Amino acid sequence: MNFSKKISVLLVAGLAAALAREPDWYYMDPDSMPRLGTNKLFYLEQKAGLTPRPSDEPESLNARMVGKWGGGPSWGVTGRDTLVYLSRGSEVVVINFADTADPVVLNHIQARRLAGRPVLADTLLYLTTSGYVEVFNVADPVHANRVGRLATPVADIDVEDTLVYTISADSFKVFSFADPGNPYLVGACRDSGYALDVDRGYAYLRDRRGMWILDATDPANPHRIASWGTDIAGVKVRGNHCYVAQGQMGTNSLYVLNVSNPALRWREGMLSGLTGEDIYLVDTLLFLPGFDVVNVADSSRPALVAQTPVGGYLEGVWVDESVSLGFVAAHYAGLHLLNLADVGNPAVDTTVLAMGNAVDVSVRNGVACVAGAHTGMAILDVSDPARPCLVGRYDTVGTANSEAVLNADSIAYVEAFVVPPREIFHAVDIREPTRPVKAGAGIGFGPAGAFALCDSLLYVAEWNQFEVFSVANPRRPEWLGRCNLQEASSDVVVRGSLAYVACLPSAVIDVADPSQPTVIGTISSSALGIAVYDTFAYLAVNYGGLKIWSIADPRHPYRVDTIPYARGYDVEVSESLMFYGGLDFRVLDLVNPAMPNEVGSYATPYRTRKIAWDGQYAYTACFMAGICVLEYLPTGIGEGRGGPMFSKQVSISPNPTSGYCVVLLGSDKVSITGLYDVAGKAILREELQGLGFSTTSEHVSLNLTSLAPGAYFLRLAIGPQQEVLKILKQ
Repeated sequence: MNFSKKISVLLVAGLAAALAREPDWYYMDPDSMPRLGTNKLFYLEQKAGLTPRPSDEPESLNARMVGKWGGGPSWGVTGRDTLVYLSRGSEVVVINFADTADPVVLNHIQARRLAGRPVLADTLLYLTTSGYVEVFNVADPVHANRVGRLATPVADIDVEDTLVYTISADSFKVFSFADPGNPYLVGACRDSGYALDVDRGYAYLRDRRGMWILDATDPANPHRIASWGTDIAGVKVRGNHCYVAQGQMGTNSLYVLNVSNPALRWREGMLSGLTGEDIYLVDTLLFLPGFDVVNVADSSRPALVAQTPVGGYLEGVWVDESVSLGFVAAHYAGLHLLNLADVGNPAVDTTVLAMGNAVDVSVRNGVACVAGAHTGMAILDVSDPARPCLVGRYDTVGTANSEAVLNADSIAYVEAFVVPPREIFHAVDIREPTRPVKAGAGIGFGPAGAFALCDSLLYVAEWNQFEVFSVANPRRPEWLGRCNLQEASSDVVVRGSLAYVACLPSAVIDVADPSQPTVIGTISSSALGIAVYDTFAYLAVNYGGLKIWSIADPRHPYRVDTIPYARGYDVEVSESLMFYGGLDFRVLDLVNPAMPNEVGSYATPYRTRKIAWDGQYAYTACFMAGICVLEYLPTGIGEGRGGPMFSKQVSISPNPTSGYCVVLLGSDKVSITGLYDVAGKAILREELQGLGFSTTSEHVSLNLTSLAPGAYFLRLAIGPQQEVLKILKQ
């Protein structure tokens, strides 16, 4: 047996021994991974602290976030006294309902990623986000500040004393937040689910496959002791009783389990015909976000007290201790307030903070217009980019979505689809942003997917159509001409007498005669975004990255190159810079338009759906996470604030080098994602023979002979974690 095989056998034997020593925490379902599968190895690495914690700071290169408006769908709600904390988009909104007729928004607490369920514990607000657990001091809710953050993906949390219990796709973990600024892992086990509730050290995990009951009284050694049922929608535990909502939303049944001994739970009562997946308890009343009120004073006979349907996708429920007000987080519909003066007849009192996904943004003269799926157009004051604030809304009556918007100073054009009379966009007077009013409408073929405005001509890319309107008088848009497209279109840019439309396939349209637009060329890439610079068209292609096409002859475009980003949603060009939106935000220079170089990036809270550049700042529509204002700072490479993560595995030899060097990655999990100079400019791939971007080989040879002497920076990655190492060229 050779040496490498001996090492492999020893490693497997060691892992098997480790598993044999810890039968108490290993519980998996029959359809789970094998005992030595990748998920198990990942768990062992986490438990032993071998997997490095990702940096608390967002990955960035020559770019920073200036400001953020985190408005989006509502995910969860909690509160205390008259203060309510609503998770929406990538923020938590603090609202004072002392006067229910005039609720006051006190603060917008910005989270790093999408904000999940908020949990209040004394003066601390714990928040689940997609990738983090964040802790805010809310002793003064108007000036709440972050006091801790743990970079770990979680689906839900619960808090008891200074222990934070988390559930994720791969495991259940207990962290100590005794010092919120320095949380650490206490214990973990292999159970997972969507949500959990913890009582007296026992954790109850909700999963569609069943409810798992874990003994975490010794937080260093949590382990499963029982399970119950299938298709679990909601779980709430208090004292000797566990209340379980079972079934799909709209057809739930409530089960009352006696858990005086959690390992020997048994059913006491049941009630059918309920709605909602969250459960909240006040004394003997149980509330579901349906909105259902159930009396559980007699656990053997839970009784329905009231049932008041409320609209929206229902995510969470909270009721004040006096049982006078109920609150439901209703996704796109925002926050429903219910009057419970007569608990047997709850009434929806008001609905506030409705917001959908930010799918398009257009900025001009300190005003940002945001098209939001399901909620029309939001108008933001961005005169101070560090503090974007909502000042007005426009409801596109008659349409479910508004996915295109164009701010033309005093008039905004926003998608609307009203049949009859087949209005496809509205011209909205926004001279007074707090009171936008409809000025006119365009009558056309189908919903508008994108706008471009040149002089007094409005070009509208639609489903299967391209149309031209005169908006010399925006109160009476005049239809001029139309041509057919093969598929839905999502972006349009006009240069001279040509319009370039992103669709499937993308099209080049001659608009010299606005009454007879004519397709003269096709670009076979199926694009969501398109931009034009010099004689090149740049296309953002979902699952296809950045495609570069030559349009020197617009009748016969041909593809020049592809930059293989994972996803592509939008691309914008300004002077010699390109801004690309995908899973994050990227900046490329166009010194050589045929071969753009990446010179900046920022990990946005969610995917970057659309980008608007005002000459200084990029306003990014980050879908469910709202709007981020980003600034490009071409000042060189940042080596990160999180300290070394996995560099001890990597060696570069020789370093300094006169030309050639070898990078030993130390693991097939480490990949090279780029090489940059001191200005932050990405080195062209063809200048580095054998670099092999995104390679997973453990041995990479670099040829730096063609590069000038100086410092260069090699970017490495393990999954979402990244680090930069320096190479000196002599």
